[in-house]
Amino acid sequence: SEDPLLNTPLSAAADLSKAEPVLEWDTSLLLLVPLRLGLKSFNADTYRLPLAHTFALRQSVGFLGGTPRHALWFYGASSDGAKVYGLDPHTTQDTPSRRRPPTPATSSGEDAGSNNASFEIVLSDEYLRSVHCTHPSTMEMSRIDPSLALAFYCRNRADFDDLCAALEDMKAEGKKHKIPELFCVADAAPDYCANVSSALVDMMMSSSTGNIGGFDDDFADNGHASDSDDEEYVML
Repeated sequence: SEDPLLNTPLSAAADLSKAEPVLEWDTSLLLLVPLRLGLKSFNADTYRLPLAHTFALRQSVGFLGGTPRHALWFYGASSDGAKVYGLDPHTTQDTPSRRRPPTPATSSGEDAGSNNASFEIVLSDEYLRSVHCTHPSTMEMSRIDPSLALAFYCRNRADFDDLCAALEDMKAEGKKHKIPELFCVADAAPDYCANVSSALVDMMMSSSTGNIGGFDDDFADNGHASDSDDEEYVML
């Protein structure tokens, strides 16, 4: 049988997707990508720059994060990723005022559609000033919690395809400067029901008899025996 690790369903699904028609979207998309960038604390040395670079994407609307028991929405970062700029989403805000739009009068002198006219929102200068912050909150990126969620807004399918292309360009550029990618985009979802137990057993058996990754050489150089490697594995 074919090795499921070498012949993944993902590649087969990608070939089938080429023949499928491209469907246009009838609505916009707000894409949230939850991540954990570190075990107990944010790994700033590794993820500081790639996280700051996501703000340069045209579809980016920031990310949700902060510190334990203090969530914030971050909308920008310094070029070196040392600081992030955010707002507190828990700050209450009054709703803007509404009014009925003027409607043409009928011959009888009554307003046409006076009973079913919709309201329009009035965005006055005073209200617009109230939703802007003159002193944005700043935080050292090394202090943020490792759990966060990137946010992207795509108006249509073309906008989403442009985001995917931009992420691929960022990945290629990151390889040149040894900057890791935060996440990857695949053409299809992996088959989590695939049976990979036989492939795992083969890998474990080969590791006990062969040289995997040069481990046997390292043990030999250090003078340690490696004839009981199969006892180190436990099947779960």
